[in-house]
Amino acid sequence: MAIEYELTGQPMAVMNAMAGRAEYLYHILKVMDEAGIENADEILKKAIYEVGKIRAKKIGDVKDARELWDKFLTADLRQIFKVEWVRDTEDEVELHFYGCPLVWCWEQMDTAPEMMERLCNIARQIECGYVESFPFGLEMKTQLGKGDDRCTLLVKKKK
Repeated sequence: MAIEYELTGQPMAVMNAMAGRAEYLYHILKVMDEAGIENADEILKKAIYEVGKIRAKKIGDVKDARELWDKFLTADLRQIFKVEWVRDTEDEVELHFYGCPLVWCWEQMDTAPEMMERLCNIARQIECGYVESFPFGLEMKTQLGKGDDRCTLLVKKKK
């Protein structure tokens, strides 16, 4: 499954910057593995989760799940992630992402499927940190990095 893009201008610049992040993450994880660091995935997940929390602080308060994603998903990101806004209410939003610059980059690098799944689980912590900074939880039902045809993100208000 290869993700294909036909982007130009600002969306392409943003996508390339995000792909650069994927390349850094790949090499950091590879070096940590080579160094024998047993909990490398958990260390990286924690760090990236914190980045998500920092990004959440920058947008301020949100009144509902719809506004949460509306503030996060700029026009460029909607193009890059090939977003399908499936359904939303004040308490719940379901989004399908058919593109991912990180997975695209890892595909270009011929990353092994097991490594791509690990990287995806680490990288997605940015969304977890972002969403969980508000009174919402994030569930990812499918993931491009696991070989699925899309990422399915379900955000639900915490009870």
